[in-house]
Amino acid sequence: MNTDIPKSFFHSVEKIRDNIARDKINQAIRAVKKAKSPGDIPHLLKVGGDKDRISYRIKAGKYRIGIEIENDLVKFIKVGRRDNFYNTFPMILFI
Repeated sequence: MNTDIPKSFFHSVEKIRDNIARDKINQAIRAVKKAKSPGDIPHLLKVGGDKDRISYRIKAGKYRIGIEIENDLVKFIKVGRRDNFYNTFPMILFI
């Protein structure tokens, strides 16, 4: 699958001091890049979205990776500890 990983995502990963957690996050990123469809991504769970854009999370040890999938493009949005990850992801906009 095609991926869009902003620099801010990598900066968030670099701030994680736990080397094992960083390795798991990097493994998850590689798995997404190798996947042919969302079903091929391990530890993936849908957490919200609409017909055009769907939000998912990937488990990586004590951390969660927030992604959005639009067609064949996977956008990496957020990484954070599981205890407060769901306070800000998925981002729901109320108009």
